[in-house]
Amino acid sequence: MNTAATDHDRVTSTEELPRIDEHTTMIRVDDPGLVWSALGDVLGRSRVPGLGRSRIPTTGYGARLLRVHPGTRSGDPLLAGSTLPGFTVIRAEPGKELALAGHHRFSSYALIFRLVADEHCTTLSAETRAAFPGVSAGGSGSPARYSQARGTPVR
Repeated sequence: MNTAATDHDRVTSTEELPRIDEHTTMIRVDDPGLVWSALGDVLGRSRVPGLGRSRIPTTGYGARLLRVHPGTRSGDPLLAGSTLPGFTVIRAEPGKELALAGHHRFSSYALIFRLVADEHCTTLSAETRAAFPGVSAGGSGSPARYSQARGTPVR
């Protein structure tokens, strides 16, 4: 089985992916550095709060089945080049922006966290971007369509 990344899987810029959605919350802390550190603490955990027993496979058999890339955790999640299962930190501007990107068999995706502070609070937003080119045919890079009923290639 070829597990090499295909051309459509290599995300070098979050802007090349279609925007999916964005969620924003206001945090009553006027120091974005504190929010930045808390974001790093949450991303550094082996289980992310709120996902619990999520259906999102980031480790183990599910990650191998989907060919999540990268598949392992390394480095500080607030530093460019570090990895989390399914994500590489591609941009880190402390206190302002953290951009993560990754891919698996069915999509290329990015998650961009932005922090904006004023004198009373810090606004934290999380933007999702993703492209769903389909299943990679044998790892060759050419998308293939599959029948949902049988899981077989459609010509």
